[in-house]
Amino acid sequence: MTSPTLSDVARAAGVSYATADRVINNRGNVAEKSIAKVREAVASLGYVRNVAAANLSRGRVYRLAFLIPRGSNAFFNRIRQHIEHTAAHQATERVTAEVIEVAAFAVEGLQDSISDLLERDFDGVAIVGLQSAALEAPLAALRDKGVAVVGLVSDLPQAARAAYIGIDNIAAGRT
Repeated sequence: MTSPTLSDVARAAGVSYATADRVINNRGNVAEKSIAKVREAVASLGYVRNVAAANLSRGRVYRLAFLIPRGSNAFFNRIRQHIEHTAAHQATERVTAEVIEVAAFAVEGLQDSISDLLERDFDGVAIVGLQSAALEAPLAALRDKGVAVVGLVSDLPQAARAAYIGIDNIAAGRT
């Protein structure tokens, strides 16, 4: 059985393809009655938006960067390998991932690396961070540029990032 398409949703909702597309992609200029019909059709058909197809039609590529400490640390080497392995598979989904090695546990080096990202075109950045006020300004500049910032393993200043992936040390009883 094949997955339902946007054409199937439009047909089931009794609206045009363009109207269904506007509802699915939140483009506005659609009557509430039509929005309700499209949402009902989506739910009944089990339609799931194919982000890869949407990106392909728009020529959109998501560019991600991962700032990982350089060195021989086995844990960070494993993370680096996983990112590179996943990047190879995500290329078909129009997602690129670049590992950028930074000096381990050096606030100034991390600050410089984050500032360097401002000159490049990334959609999201995951950073093995450090808790330092010196990082707040370059991280805010990235956010202002529309780049999603995520703390990875070791957190960043909370106000400077959208999310954190790692152990909550307070909940784990380590602080």
